Amino acid sequence: TDAGTMEKARRVLAEGGSFIGEVMNYRPDGQAYWVSLDFRSIDDENGKPEFFITVGSDITERKNREAQLRVVGLVASHTNNEVAILDS
Repeated sequence: TDAGTMEKARRVLAEGGSFIGEVMNYRPDGQAYWVSLDFRSIDDENGKPEFFITVGSDITERKNREAQLRVVGLVASHTNNEVAILDS
């Protein structure tokens, strides 16, 4: 997990704000996976953060496809020929 991203989330939440970000997490077996996090603070009657709600979504597949598209874009930008994409 990116420490800078998590520190920013803590800082924003401490001020009563909300934070949306993407971080890489690791399963107990060490396998990496991407998570989109949506942190929201719920304030008390004085406007101070009372508790927090976090929704996390596994976005690993989306991140992998984005990486593949970047590679295809790089290849396509360096050729005058057609580029075919085959899904096996």
